[in-house]
Amino acid sequence: MSKINLCIVSFLLTLFSGCSQTSIVKDMNNEHPNKVRSKSSSRMDARQFDFPTTNYVMVGAHRAGGFKHGAPENSLRAIQHALDLGVDIIEIDVRLTLDYKLVVIHDKTLERTTNGRGKVSHHKLKEIKKLFLKDANGNLTTERVPTLKEALAYIGDKAIVFVDKAEFLLGYISPILVETKTVRNALFMDFIAYEEAVDKYKGLLKYSYYVPGVHDSNPDLENYISEFKMGLNPNPSSFAFWFKNENSKALSLIKNASNNKIPVWVNTTSNNQCAGHTDEVSMSNPENGWGWVLNQGANIIFTDEPKALIDYLKSKNRR
Repeated sequence: MSKINLCIVSFLLTLFSGCSQTSIVKDMNNEHPNKVRSKSSSRMDARQFDFPTTNYVMVGAHRAGGFKHGAPENSLRAIQHALDLGVDIIEIDVRLTLDYKLVVIHDKTLERTTNGRGKVSHHKLKEIKKLFLKDANGNLTTERVPTLKEALAYIGDKAIVFVDKAEFLLGYISPILVETKTVRNALFMDFIAYEEAVDKYKGLLKYSYYVPGVHDSNPDLENYISEFKMGLNPNPSSFAFWFKNENSKALSLIKNASNNKIPVWVNTTSNNQCAGHTDEVSMSNPENGWGWVLNQGANIIFTDEPKALIDYLKSKNRR
């Protein structure tokens, strides 16, 4: 961690003097004792999703639910809309500014989603805060780019927050989670092996939600899944399965997770993540889209159409 981040953490340790907050910061920034471990050593604690019923399907809102409709993606207005719908998980994307501040924006550049130009990393926060967000049709709105702190404080404990594009920014993100008291409803996803995840995410695996991604690019998916099942106690929050077609190795391993009572996460936002059974298909033929995904064993679905998906799930008594 950089000297800047150590200073931030030290400040937050003073600000949040309660024992629980202090222990969280220490755990998130210390090496885990089981970094090098044997097969028989103790497992690392992991957070688990709390499903209201065994039949319940969680809904995740991609880019806070604003990618295709209504409010601009990753905006506070999109977040509010997702909360009003009752979405369980809200995904937000983070980028680092020139002055090392975290803002909620998907692209590396500003042109598509704002009236700005150039890379996010080439602008200071005060410059980005002067910009306005565009809606899905490219029309300028009155919404501003939120900071990560603003977005987390806005959501609070009303939903789980999937902080995407966080892999190389954890040193900046962790203190903000502590400051906003959202450590316990933050979620991270990565495609790295178990030992790498322990080394990289440290106490976040214990205090936040962690979801390993299962993708065909991994040549040894069985061992990858087994490592997380063995290493995390009781198990990962979920496995996120990405599969390009119905002959995918990743798809064939969903049953492995289901049989071990590990939630199955599927994205229906693009063809190569759900073998073409997408939101777009679902809007005209939901049984061939979301219905097919449910039949594979999914109980967490990430979507660009949260309202339509929730309505569909209610019609199936899955919410």
